[in-house]
Amino acid sequence: MPPTARSPLNPEASKGKRIALAVQGSFGHMFYAAGILEAFREHNLEHPKEPIEFSCASGCVEMMLPLWLYFSAESEAVSIKERLRAFFAPHVAAWPKIGLAAADGDTWSDYWAGVGASAQEVCSRLLEGKLQPDLVVGAYRKWALSMIGLPGLFVFNRRYMTAKRESLQQLIDGVTVPVFSNAMNAADFKEIYLYAHPIGLTDVERSKLVGTNREGEPKRHVIPMTTELYFATGARPPLFAPIKVKGDGIEGEQYWMEGAMRCNPPLNPLVDEGADHIVLLRFFPKKMPKPRLLSELAVYERYTDAIFTVPLEKERETIETVNKLLKRFDGCPRPDAPGRGQGTAAKQIVEITDAADVSCAFETFIREELDYVTHFEANLKWETMFERGRAIGKELIEDCFGPA
Repeated sequence: MPPTARSPLNPEASKGKRIALAVQGSFGHMFYAAGILEAFREHNLEHPKEPIEFSCASGCVEMMLPLWLYFSAESEAVSIKERLRAFFAPHVAAWPKIGLAAADGDTWSDYWAGVGASAQEVCSRLLEGKLQPDLVVGAYRKWALSMIGLPGLFVFNRRYMTAKRESLQQLIDGVTVPVFSNAMNAADFKEIYLYAHPIGLTDVERSKLVGTNREGEPKRHVIPMTTELYFATGARPPLFAPIKVKGDGIEGEQYWMEGAMRCNPPLNPLVDEGADHIVLLRFFPKKMPKPRLLSELAVYERYTDAIFTVPLEKERETIETVNKLLKRFDGCPRPDAPGRGQGTAAKQIVEITDAADVSCAFETFIREELDYVTHFEANLKWETMFERGRAIGKELIEDCFGPA
């Protein structure tokens, strides 16, 4: 595929643009994403005059670690793979054995209370003769996840809660560009933007991110990322119970769960940060060449593709609708403008480039190589997944630029 003039990775097209990176994915996809980011890193080292530069980034809980590693001052000197190996050592091989270690306080009790309630429901339905297979599968899945201690869901693994908290906070504090994630208040479904920011947000930036609803009330909270809040974003229903949180900007007793976008990167904070082009890396295929599904597993896989893709597509549609309105009313005066043609609103057209639309290699990779099982393979083959992501990243860059 020849390089495309519209691609933000094309040096000529990207001059003067503020380009943001948004990364979708779940569980073990973090290692594919880390490999792709390593390909970007190597490209920048090999082509310092034509670097791939991002002004900000966003992702869900699993994608925070790769993004924090990539957007750090140390990334020029040490590969992401080596830093991942150092971060996880010496516990990688022991993950299946240490997952049962207790997490802190209310989190652990709430979690097991939820598992216990599921088991009680299974038993009562068994006695009533109404047992359904999905309940057995659900109870087993929760037990298996608690045993494994999956990467990204560090909260249920005391080794990471204690040994890695300081390392994680150093990564959060060391980012060179703003990196956003989100969480959701379990009580009212209000969204919370969490950010790692090299210099912090100004009052104007924070005001844009908070926003207001029709009643003039704040739409969401905007809070600096900490390790405690990071762990809370990993409380993914229906697998884990919401987690009690506390800290600056958090009023009263709150329980948080995974963000409203379900494994998706929030795009709005990237727009509010001034990005006029967003590069999207997705790990759930949007298109499927054979829509007929012939097995229960195939149906479930497509279901997961849908629940993780539809919210992202809705947010994209909103941005595209705003783009159309801005183009239509370009040059019109604001209501408070003193005269016609004066005080016109600033235009911010935000283009979104989906890597799956730009690169045939990347689109084929997510459609043919990733399935439901690949979420859970990270414990045994994370380095293989990283290297595959790195190779795909190189192809993605070549598809956009042409041969180096």
